[in-house]
Amino acid sequence: MKIIFIVGQTAVGKSSTLEALFKNQPSLHLLPNRRELTDEIIIPEMLMDAGKELTPIKDRVERFALTAAYRKKYQTGMIHALKLFLDKGTIPQTSLVFDNIRGLEECQGALETFHGARFIFLYAPPLVRLKRMLGRKDAFDTTEHVPSDASFKEKLEAIPEAVKTFGLGPLLNLYNSGTPEDVLLNGIKIISTEVQNYNAEQAAGFLKTHLDDRQLLYLDTSQLGIDEVSQKIQDWL
Repeated sequence: MKIIFIVGQTAVGKSSTLEALFKNQPSLHLLPNRRELTDEIIIPEMLMDAGKELTPIKDRVERFALTAAYRKKYQTGMIHALKLFLDKGTIPQTSLVFDNIRGLEECQGALETFHGARFIFLYAPPLVRLKRMLGRKDAFDTTEHVPSDASFKEKLEAIPEAVKTFGLGPLLNLYNSGTPEDVLLNGIKIISTEVQNYNAEQAAGFLKTHLDDRQLLYLDTSQLGIDEVSQKIQDWL
C-alpha cells in the first residue's frame, strides 16, 4: 500500500500543502482526514469507555483529551484508527494521502505499520501558528472559557504552558494590538494544549533519523511561500 502522510499541527499550512500535492497528480487518492476519523472512530469509543453519552464533541481541548486517552489505550493513536478504517473498506489501487498525523507515537506507528510510506512534515513555530489561527476564522477552532474578572496576564497564567509556549511579550503585543481577548485566549489555549500533546521536534527528529530525502520532505512553512512549498512538493513527488 503506497501512502503519503501529512505531518503537522494546527495552522501549519496543511490546506495549502494538500492543494500543492494534488496539483497535476490525478493518481493520488485523499483518505478521510484526521478530524473525520476522530469523529467516526476515536470519540465514540472513548465516550463509551467512560460511560458517557455519545454526542458530538466540538470543543478542541476536549477533543485533545479524548485523542490522548485513545493514544494511551492504543499507543499509535491515529494510526490505529486509520488501520481500522482501511481494514474495513475497499482501498483504491493508487497512492493514498492521509491528512494528518502528529507527534512521535503516531510517526513511529506510521513507519512501523505502513512500510515504504512517505512523509511531508510541515513545521511552523507556535507563535506563527497562533497568528494564522487568529486570521483564518475557522469555526472548528473553538474551546470553552470560564468567565473571569481576572486581568489578561492572569488569564494567560491560568492556561497550562501558555507563557512557556509563546513567551509573555509576544502575547501581550497581540493583546495590545487590539485582538479581541476571547479570540486570543481561545487560540492560545488550543495551541498550548496541542503542544503539550504532540511534540513536533521529537517527531521530526525521529523521521529525520529513520528516513532519507526520498521518503521525507521537511518544510518550514514559516520560511517558505506557497509557491515555494508547491514547487518543492512537485520536485519531491
